[in-house]
Amino acid sequence: MAQQQQVEAEAGDADDIWLQPHSDDICFSLGLLAAHRRAGTLLTIFPVANYIAAGLGSQPAHTEYITQLRLAEDLAFATACGLETRALRFTCALARGDASFDAGPAAAVADSIELELMRALMGPTLGQIPQPRRRLFCPMGIGGHVDHLAVLLVVLRHYPLLAQHYRLGFYEDLHYASDPGRRGRGLQQFAALLQGRAARRQAWALNAAQQTEKLRLVRLYASQMTPQINQIGAYAPAVEAGAPPHEAVWTLDPPAAP
Repeated sequence: MAQQQQVEAEAGDADDIWLQPHSDDICFSLGLLAAHRRAGTLLTIFPVANYIAAGLGSQPAHTEYITQLRLAEDLAFATACGLETRALRFTCALARGDASFDAGPAAAVADSIELELMRALMGPTLGQIPQPRRRLFCPMGIGGHVDHLAVLLVVLRHYPLLAQHYRLGFYEDLHYASDPGRRGRGLQQFAALLQGRAARRQAWALNAAQQTEKLRLVRLYASQMTPQINQIGAYAPAVEAGAPPHEAVWTLDPPAAP
């Protein structure tokens, strides 16, 4: 793994976008970075959900209750990190009745969200190409969740346009990326989707105090906590042995000029 740096308190931009398929994805994957940048919008694409880990489990009859509970957890996280919140109204795979980890329909799901997602991403940029560009953080699809892959596909379809307005960072989806097999398969899939474009990894190591802070943020999502993911090891990408918990994003070479 490339040498890591400490998470820095770099100033964020109010127009940064923290893009997450579901409530909790940014917190689990980039919560410490979000807490230190302290600016931007937490944009959730598939907030309509019917699963919580404790109590009700997966119950279609409780979809509205669970959706509101999870959005409230997002709000608590966003407030802790100085972010605004926005949610589209798409339904997550499980609540749609689809298999969450069947990637086959990912392109069709991407088609269904593409127009509204691109409106959400490009609306704030109309009539301007900001300098310096804002930041847009997007999932890599590690773990193979169909909703994560759909979001990634939309962003890659429009990468040349988005890259004029944003500095894009593709984050390693946690807790999925803490499993070496899932991470390895996810990186291979991501590389294939890039179609030859090079990607570079940037990682931020979490010291002991930052690990404690990360877990405090993660535990704001109490409805999702199970013993397996209620510990810092679930939020450490599976790189070489002995690597500390960290957060990571991948950036691409600039797009070719039209």
